[in-house]
Amino acid sequence: MNITEANDTSRVLRYLLAVRQGTHTAADGDVREAAARLAGRVNKALHTGITPEQIDAQWDAR
Repeated sequence: MNITEANDTSRVLRYLLAVRQGTHTAADGDVREAAARLAGRVNKALHTGITPEQIDAQWDAR
């Protein structure tokens, strides 16, 4: 894991914890970008799984 991936992972995990605690803020564009970057790396390494396009398409879906 490189520094960018570590920062992205930390950002996404903090966001998930905040969501679970009901304390997240409305501004989550940086988390969305981090999640998309991580999805790209995961999909490239595993040749399967969620893609950055899926993150972008489904992020705002509730």
